[in-house]
Amino acid sequence: MDAANKQKDKPRVLLVDDEVNILRALKRVLHRDGYAVDLAEGGAEGIRKLEESEYAVIICDQKMPDVSGADVLAKSCQIRPDTYRITLTGYTDLESAQRSINEGNIHRFLTKPWDESTLREVVKQGAAAYELVQENRRLSALAEERRVELEKWNQELEAKVAERTQAVEARNRALAALRDQVESSLRDTVLLLVNLLDAADPDAASHSRRVAELSVQIAQKLDLDADAIRSIEFAALLHEIGRLANLHEQKRGGPSHKKPKKRAPIHEIAHAMLGQVHGFEKIAEAIRCVPAQYAGGGKFSVKEASIPLTSRIIAAADVFDRAAVDSKKSTEPCPDAGRKAVRAVSGSMLDPQIVQILDSDEEEAPTIAVHEIELSPTRLRPGMRLARDLINTLSHLLLAEGTELNETLIKRIRHLASEQMLPRGVFVCCEDQDADEIQAEDDNPALEPGRDVA
Repeated sequence: MDAANKQKDKPRVLLVDDEVNILRALKRVLHRDGYAVDLAEGGAEGIRKLEESEYAVIICDQKMPDVSGADVLAKSCQIRPDTYRITLTGYTDLESAQRSINEGNIHRFLTKPWDESTLREVVKQGAAAYELVQENRRLSALAEERRVELEKWNQELEAKVAERTQAVEARNRALAALRDQVESSLRDTVLLLVNLLDAADPDAASHSRRVAELSVQIAQKLDLDADAIRSIEFAALLHEIGRLANLHEQKRGGPSHKKPKKRAPIHEIAHAMLGQVHGFEKIAEAIRCVPAQYAGGGKFSVKEASIPLTSRIIAAADVFDRAAVDSKKSTEPCPDAGRKAVRAVSGSMLDPQIVQILDSDEEEAPTIAVHEIELSPTRLRPGMRLARDLINTLSHLLLAEGTELNETLIKRIRHLASEQMLPRGVFVCCEDQDADEIQAEDDNPALEPGRDVA
């Protein structure tokens, strides 16, 4: 650091007096302590120097001919409020001393002749007080600067957070829309597969739909979340999809197939079919485990320590539905038969907790509803509505789904059946008929097949 910088770093002291000898004497005393000392001969020059420069300490004589020390110190208080002010006088004029104290706001009062050690100590204290005030001002200014910067940063941060929040919300909306689209696509795919099964084996498709309805009710009783319930519904709808492969093999059979290959279990086929489709991996695994016995053993076993809950629910619903619904005897399900069937294999084949839900006599116990029934043409009667399109053996549409049957249409249908132009029975809506009446028709020999064909 050069001499100019060292001089600049020293505390500056202004000495104001009309006597040159006193100024020089004071300067010699203070110079030894390393202060940068400026001299002003008279009050007017002292005020001018105060206006030009900053001083840590000012020592001003009280009695001067041009401008009094009280006026100089008062002016100093106005233009340099941080300067430490000391008045020095050889007079015992109380009135002027009082004025200097009141108007000049002096910090210390010294008399002539002065005590050198006292003078040095007072100036040292004054310089330290000035430096402390300056440091406080610097820190206050720095704190204010940091506060302004921090406020600016906070505003920028809030703006960025708001921008990021908007971006995240937009992304979340896009993801939600994409998820809804994916879920809709999955559901459409599941329904497409069920419709394929329906075209090949309507009984299996109807059974799968009922099992799905029953499985969803069981899942709701277990307080499962929406995603789990959806997976259970999809798995239940597809748990018979493996029959498509077996039906295909049956169509390929004939004289050229002397020893047909042993068919794989339908659940294994479903696992192989669905396991390769993204999004169906868990569903495929759940279907594969449906035949697994709850207590272990049997032909089917799983590597996992426990059977998936989805598999256990579908297995119980499957047993219940097969026992409760017999379309050959009645259009109405028999819950008692279903409860008896699941109760018989509770703890061995089926999960007792799920059986307990199905075996409940409560009004809110899971139930199944038969929405359609396959009837022979001899069992049709006016007022029934078709639950499905009526297709002949040439795959031609004869009557559309929802058509209400009358005497004329029923005669035509029976005539087609007698000519073997219908591949199977006629599906009608269950709510349009009474099971007891149909059963009565079955017991009426006048309505045996072939006797009522027009």
